[in-house]
Amino acid sequence: MNYFFIFTILIILNITIAATASSSNSLGVVIWNGDDVSVNIGTVDYSNPGSEATVMLTIDSFTFTGDALTQSTYNYATNKLTFVGTQPYSVQGYLITVDCITWKVVGKVFLPVGYTFSGLAYDQSKTDHNIFTTFYQGNNRLQIIKINPYTQDMKFLDTLDGVYQAAAYNFNTKQYYLSFTNNTGLFMKSYFSPPNKVVEVKQIGFIGSSPPILISQYNLMFNPYQKSLMGMFQLSNYDSQVINGLGFLSWETGFFNMTEMMGLDADTFITTVPDMNGGTLIYTFCFTTNPSSSTESSSSDSPSLVNLDGGIFIQTWNSTSCELLSTVPFKTAVLSAF
Repeated sequence: MNYFFIFTILIILNITIAATASSSNSLGVVIWNGDDVSVNIGTVDYSNPGSEATVMLTIDSFTFTGDALTQSTYNYATNKLTFVGTQPYSVQGYLITVDCITWKVVGKVFLPVGYTFSGLAYDQSKTDHNIFTTFYQGNNRLQIIKINPYTQDMKFLDTLDGVYQAAAYNFNTKQYYLSFTNNTGLFMKSYFSPPNKVVEVKQIGFIGSSPPILISQYNLMFNPYQKSLMGMFQLSNYDSQVINGLGFLSWETGFFNMTEMMGLDADTFITTVPDMNGGTLIYTFCFTTNPSSSTESSSSDSPSLVNLDGGIFIQTWNSTSCELLSTVPFKTAVLSAF
């Protein structure tokens, strides 16, 4: 037996496997709707996105409304994606879970009719009730629960009077953060996981010489590099100019520090995902009506000044310098990204 030959083959296999694992670190999972009545689940290589996402699974007879209410979540411990799918011409919603290794639907349970579920967030565990979420009941009070995505069984944690704004799970503190408004302002409440204990409630504001005004619900997500929560906002300043931008939350002070990671006048941020491997990069899927016409300079040094018609783009940011590194045209109308 030629042991040298076998040894050489093993070395080549190890190098190939290591290279594949390394290249897969920049792969992300995304959701978008198909041309017909269907939901597509696929992948994007954030380091080299190409022109469109790769379809891995199509789920027929459902649509995904988008992530304005944070109706999707990803468990990095199990590689499971869970989202709220709706059937056209029906008020019936379903909690659909996809295994993103086998690319198969592994769970589909109906949600109570008339309930709007929002703020989905995996607690990154392998337990049964491992998704935090909220919904409104008939009395217009916001219910906070943990749900089993395979059985619909719920554990009720809290009830509050307020309007849902955003929610996310902080991997570092192992707490669920729920943002809501009431007649006195914008607040955020944190919950332990395992649940049943409210940690703290704080009023939330924005840092800036002319503090912006929140004009819509926003997206909240955990940034591993910053080890804190970051928000994607649509804001209005005192000149009534609409701004799309990113900011980091200081829980100690209760303020979002709005950064220079901001869109142009014609930009609308759709969804944002940080590098979940702990790197400094942040990726924003952006729709713009005409990026070239909304710029104030023609300098070719700026990657945002792409000389193209409007459409969908992936913007890559450096979260340390807040610099826009690239703006790449993208054909896939991604609604949620992980």
